[in-house]
Amino acid sequence: MDGGFRFKALCEMLSDHTAKVVECFSKVTGGSKKDNLYIQTEEAKAILKAGLNSTDERVCQQAVQAPENLLRERRFDLLDLED
Repeated sequence: MDGGFRFKALCEMLSDHTAKVVECFSKVTGGSKKDNLYIQTEEAKAILKAGLNSTDERVCQQAVQAPENLLRERRFDLLDLED
């Protein structure tokens, strides 16, 4: 967990900067290494839900891409957004 990227700050900016937060999340998860990426489930779900609910098509596409990145990393716990 030490030295890993954390998403709390992104979540704090989510309501005011949804597009940028979702873009950042998508990029970070796309270039992740399992030992460097620490994502709390609630943070990931909040970012993904905001992106999927966006009216901006580009933001929605990035929110769709991020779970695909997480799936490649075997982060199945972050894929259930129904909670």
